[in-house]
Parts: sequence; C-alpha cells; structure tokens
Amino acid sequence: LGGAFDRERVLQILKDSRIGVFGACALVLSIAGRAALLARLGPDAAWAWPLVSTVARVGPVWQIAALPYVTTAASRSRAVTRARSPQALVATAWAACAGIAAVATHRFDAGRIGAAFAVAAAVTLLTGWRYARRVGGFTGDFLGATEQLCELAAYGVLAWGRP
Repeated sequence: LGGAFDRERVLQILKDSRIGVFGACALVLSIAGRAALLARLGPDAAWAWPLVSTVARVGPVWQIAALPYVTTAASRSRAVTRARSPQALVATAWAACAGIAAVATHRFDAGRIGAAFAVAAAVTLLTGWRYARRVGGFTGDFLGATEQLCELAAYGVLAWGRP
C-alpha cells in the first residue's frame, strides 16, 4: 500500500511476483516478531500456536465476505473469493472452539483469550477500512497481510506481561 500513489500502480505492484524491499522487510519482521512472542510464551507456545493460527485466519474470511475483490475478472484466484457471512460465521465458530479449548486446558484465562479475539477483530476492521479506502477492496496479498498482522497482535496479547 505504501509503494505507489495511485490505485492502478498499487495493483500492478501486487501482481509482480518478486518480493521487493517492503515485502522482504515485512517477512523478516513477521518471522522475528512471531519467534520473539512464541519464546516469551514458553511452554504455553505449543497451546498458543493452534489457537492464534485459527483466530488470525478469521479476519481475512470476514474481509472476503465484506469487501469486493479488486483484481481482474480473469484472475485464477477469483473463485476462492466468494465467501459470504455463513462461511465467516463458520470460521468464527472454529476460532471460538479453539478459544474454549485453550480456556478449558487452563493455559490461558478467558479474559486474555477475549482480548486476543478483540485485537484481531480490530486489526481486521482497520486493515479492511484501509484496503477499501486505498484500492476499493481486497486482494490475496491484503488477506495475507491481515492474517499476519492478526497473528502478531494475538500473540502479543497472549504474551503481554509474561516474564
């Protein structure tokens, strides 16, 4: 989103299969952030990983349901962009099941799980708003960015205040 000023150039950059400077920085920051947060969780990281992976994938499904797909009609990935509210509700239900399991095992308290869900929802809303304003909808790259940001945010909530 920061690599160009006009919508067409943003979409052209997103079509380029080369990673680029912004992509490389995002990749390094994402991996380093996850590694640091998982290390901070210690033995609970094994429980946090499936929980956060599930929670982080709910946001992009809601974005697919709420926003238009902005790439061309000839795009091969267009067929997977047809999720609507029922699919988003199913994704949310799976994440809720993961949260209930995490609370039931006494690895994380319900308040922390709720906060992780809330932060992931806030990231989803903020990024969705930005995508809609910037290019009028979503692309696959945007969905991946949302997932990564939700994952980092949820890990951050779970790791907050740990020694």
